[in-house]
Amino acid sequence: MKYFLLLSIIFFVLYQSGNGCMKFKLDTTCECSDILEFYDKINEETIPVIKKGGCKMSITCATHTTTNFLFPLYTNQGEILRPDDMMENRAYVGVADAVQFSDEAYEAPPGPPIDIISHFGVLCDGGDWYVSKYPTGIGYNMKNLTLKYIGTNGEFDGKKARIAQFSCKPLA
Repeated sequence: MKYFLLLSIIFFVLYQSGNGCMKFKLDTTCECSDILEFYDKINEETIPVIKKGGCKMSITCATHTTTNFLFPLYTNQGEILRPDDMMENRAYVGVADAVQFSDEAYEAPPGPPIDIISHFGVLCDGGDWYVSKYPTGIGYNMKNLTLKYIGTNGEFDGKKARIAQFSCKPLA
């Protein structure tokens, strides 16, 4: 029994050092472009980014209404469709905020740090970046220019929206 275990370990090590099709590989490349291409810098701040290999990373921002992801909403495509009462314009944009927008929230000091990659469920799929978690729901401007949030109960969590831009409130 000891010899079988020893031979199995030797075989596994030799096989992994070769070019076998079952070789375990660490994914060091990402099929998506650099996510920082979508970063809308506020006053040219830099944000802490920790790359973990492949598309895995951590981006730390403060919990604030200016920490958010913007994404297009369409009437006939995507997993999240444009609401009927959304303002008519050329760019139908939804927003996933760390904190729901209000005048008080906007003026408030930055809150505790969050990793926006895990907080918003950011993922790479088919060469595009998506957000898949909506902690405060999805915000959009209604036809009367009032901001409205839908899906605040988490009903959109797990549905993907392609990222157009993101903002990050730096830590104080």
